[in-house]
Amino acid sequence: MDEFGDHTTGCKHMLPLRTKLWHDPLVQMWHQLAKMSGQSCGSEVTNLMINSNKRADVVLYKGL
Repeated sequence: MDEFGDHTTGCKHMLPLRTKLWHDPLVQMWHQLAKMSGQSCGSEVTNLMINSNKRADVVLYKGL
C-alpha cells in the first residue's frame, strides 16, 4: 500500500480490482469527454495497432 492508501494500483494480485476501480472509469470519462466535444471517437478499439494484440483505451478518429 502506498502513502495514499492505494494498494490496487501496484499489486498484480489486485489487477482486476484496479481495472474496475481505476482504469475503466478513467477510460469511460475520457471517451465521454471526447464525445461531448464533438469528436468522432471509440473506446477499447481492437485491431488498430498493426502487429499488436493490444487495444487502445480511447481513439479519436480524424476526418470521419
